[in-house]
Amino acid sequence: LITVMATLRDETGALQSLLAAISDAGASIVTINQATPENGTAQVSVTIRTSTMQQTLDELTAGLSRLAAVVAVRLG
Repeated sequence: LITVMATLRDETGALQSLLAAISDAGASIVTINQATPENGTAQVSVTIRTSTMQQTLDELTAGLSRLAAVVAVRLG
């Protein structure tokens, strides 16, 4: 299991785009935690199972960082 920690813009569809990209990479989402948005952004942590992923973790984080709603992303 790996935890993806992201800072998302506080806008409609931000969490959905993050989760869709994780799912599209072939990862299985185990848990999702989101903080209340402050100053236009929200902190999100998503724990994923990577055994079925079709991408490397580097490819996943690079793809997530290119999403319009993502301000920052890292693995924990």
